[in-house]
Amino acid sequence: DVVFTALTYYLVGYGISFGEHGTPFMGKGNMPADGGYDEVTSGLLYSKYVFQLSFAATSTTIVSGAVAMRLKFFVYVLYSLIAVIFYSFVAHW
Repeated sequence: DVVFTALTYYLVGYGISFGEHGTPFMGKGNMPADGGYDEVTSGLLYSKYVFQLSFAATSTTIVSGAVAMRLKFFVYVLYSLIAVIFYSFVAHW
């Protein structure tokens, strides 16, 4: 659960949440979240990523307790991917 959340948020979600302000609805850029080679810039970006990842993971793991052993694993992973994308739009606002 957390592994799929972390990968999805790294590849797509962080860019939607904190990318350049392309539209009021979503950000653009920083997909995947990459700080480059500058130590200070990449350190700040990755620390912000891990902090925001904790909230994205919480939004998916709250549901995991309610649906434990009631869904097939593939369906739950699909739900967690959709929940992270949805969280990314809300975090951008």
